[in-house]
Amino acid sequence: MRFLFIVNSNGLSDKLGGSISRTINLAREIERKGHKIYFLTTSGGFSACKKAGLTGNFYVLPSSFGREYEISLFDRALSYVISTIACIPKISQLPEVDVIYTDSDYFCDTIPALLYKKRTKISKWLASFYHFIPPPSKRPGGITLLNILSHVTQQFSLRLIGLNAELVATETIFTKSELSETRYLTNTKIVAIQSGINPKFIDAIDWTKGKKYDACYLGGLRRTKGILDLIKAWPNVCKHIKTAKLAIAGNIASVSLTEVHSELQKLGIETNVDVLGFLSEEEKYKLLKASRLYVLPSFEEGIPITFYEAMYCELPIITYFLPPYQEITEFITTVPLGNTEMLSEAIIQLLDDDILSKKYRVKGKLFSKMHTWDDVADYLLNQLTIPNNTQTG
Repeated sequence: MRFLFIVNSNGLSDKLGGSISRTINLAREIERKGHKIYFLTTSGGFSACKKAGLTGNFYVLPSSFGREYEISLFDRALSYVISTIACIPKISQLPEVDVIYTDSDYFCDTIPALLYKKRTKISKWLASFYHFIPPPSKRPGGITLLNILSHVTQQFSLRLIGLNAELVATETIFTKSELSETRYLTNTKIVAIQSGINPKFIDAIDWTKGKKYDACYLGGLRRTKGILDLIKAWPNVCKHIKTAKLAIAGNIASVSLTEVHSELQKLGIETNVDVLGFLSEEEKYKLLKASRLYVLPSFEEGIPITFYEAMYCELPIITYFLPPYQEITEFITTVPLGNTEMLSEAIIQLLDDDILSKKYRVKGKLFSKMHTWDDVADYLLNQLTIPNNTQTG
């Protein structure tokens, strides 16, 4: 089959986030299985795909101001608008494919997919969906322009997907159930397939220097990822373990480095926290192997790819409880959403209790081995060949 991967919303940077990481890994496996792939993406997405070794044909769209990351909300929104408009003349240049894959539910992915599908009339649309964005009043930060735009544009994209996509892939049975109940996806097949890992790549990362960090965080520096909650919880850990060391790695998003350092200084824990910035894939796995725990107190998620990666590197995971995690609760430690005191207590418990920590390390390793990108690709390829005669998949 021939695939067109549309990666505009997460193609602003060659620094991999969760959805573009999933897309690149799927594309790599699909290409390895002999299928032809094309990419419609920005220069950042093009760079990320090339770094990952993908050899498909690329149609590259512009980004605003020549900047790829660490840009303002206005610049980012403008980038999405520019890349969407730039898609219009590109659509007629694209070859006919069997499957359109969208990296996200952002409008700059869904609108080009719709335009291309209307043009060819034969392609199947496989849309990715990770989690619902709550109304602004229920999101960290409250009623801000970012939260309003995020919620409204997702609802718009869901309508486009529901009316035009043949298949929607999400990560959890819970989210699949949520999608099946929405009025937008009445004739669309929905499947739940968790993300995966590349064991050979992780095993090739050599790390023999021991544990440098008591815990690490990997993710965009945004409020919805709970980065500020983790910082708020860390002083409690330091009271119990004076030398407790935390590593924070990830791209700037809604929280700036200035704000992070200001919080660390205000709480008096600058020497207990290393802010590492963005890490390459190899550096990411070195950090995981150099840490004792993985902490990601997100307020909204599917199931993060980093959960599987951390499990494979034998790290216990601590997070806020979210409904999609119902499928993996026996493999992770969860605390009530927004409770930073219980978050710190859970961290302390796992640092102190070697037997409990080992239980999670062993169970997590075995669980992660059952989730590989090769299996994910095989499942989706199989779903694309099954007639679309059921709504829930």
